[in-house]
Amino acid sequence: TERGPRQHRFSWVIGLIIFILLAAGGFFVFRYTNLPQQLGLIAPTLTPSPLPSPQPTPTPLPSHTPTRLPSPTPSATATSTPTATSSPTPSPTPTATLPPTATPTPTLAPGAAQVREFDGMVIHFVPGGSFLMGATDDDTDALDREKPQHEVMVSDFWMDETEITTDQYRQCVEAGRCEAPITRAAYDNPTYGNHPITFISWEQAATYCQWVAGETGWDVQLPTEAQWEKAASWDPATGAKRRYPWGDTDPFENGVQNYAHIGSTTAAVGSIPGGASAYNILDMAGNVMEWVADWYDEDYYATPDLPSDPTGPESGRHRVMRGGSYASHTNYERQLRATHRDFGEPESTAVDRPAKGSNLGFRCVVNGEQLQKDNDNPN
Repeated sequence: TERGPRQHRFSWVIGLIIFILLAAGGFFVFRYTNLPQQLGLIAPTLTPSPLPSPQPTPTPLPSHTPTRLPSPTPSATATSTPTATSSPTPSPTPTATLPPTATPTPTLAPGAAQVREFDGMVIHFVPGGSFLMGATDDDTDALDREKPQHEVMVSDFWMDETEITTDQYRQCVEAGRCEAPITRAAYDNPTYGNHPITFISWEQAATYCQWVAGETGWDVQLPTEAQWEKAASWDPATGAKRRYPWGDTDPFENGVQNYAHIGSTTAAVGSIPGGASAYNILDMAGNVMEWVADWYDEDYYATPDLPSDPTGPESGRHRVMRGGSYASHTNYERQLRATHRDFGEPESTAVDRPAKGSNLGFRCVVNGEQLQKDNDNPN
């Protein structure tokens, strides 16, 4: 059927409209297909970009992030570990410190020496501990009063290196504290100034030690019998008892006085250094006998359960003497032994006259280990 002009025009318009719609549709398809990608809403589908890899965390610099310092290493004596604190600016590792504590005083060696400035006497340290006191049953020179041998405990003490000299005793007399000896021949002779003071009673000897105690502030006294025998006979290095202060050798080996002075009168103190005891104490055999603090009792060694630091009987008539003397000519092997005991009357109990003589002197001891300086004494 042949179309008319009106119908043909209408068909053209419809075709144009369809073309325009198709063109517009194509444009919109092209235009908005990439819109989500351009807006970052979806990833491209044709050539996807690789996912971003994790960014490494940068190492913080000291100025940005504080670094904890290592805990300081304590010394071998430390009992606790201090806690280190963080600091924005690194600083040197601190040294571990402990709270203040008392510094232990080193233990003194046997025989350690110190000068008693007050009277110039050298004193030697005798450490505390047990030792064997008295003679053994097989000692044929020992008397019954030296037996039985028994173990005794004594505390630390210091002993004078020699007997008190005439010059030292004179200081006490001049100070008005001591009495001059009743027999003054040696006392008034300057050549005897460095000899042991003699003709002294037990009370006069005790007074001198008390005077030293008052001037120094130390606990000074005559030695107990136990202190004297330990200082004279015990060897701390071997833990054994010596027959004589210097050992077991005969006092006059080869006829020479290498260990003890025996003669017609006294000798200067310390003149025979070979006779030193294990604690470097001199003249504990020969020269002069020495007063000690104890009352004398022949059977005291047999007393059961003797205490530590024994001081002898509570009372008596005689005081003990120790050490032999320059007058020990006939019986020197017996009288110079460290266990030999003798006795004499003090003034307080003397029936006729107290024991005094040219062969009798004394020395002092200081009880305890640690001694303040004698010039620090407030008295």
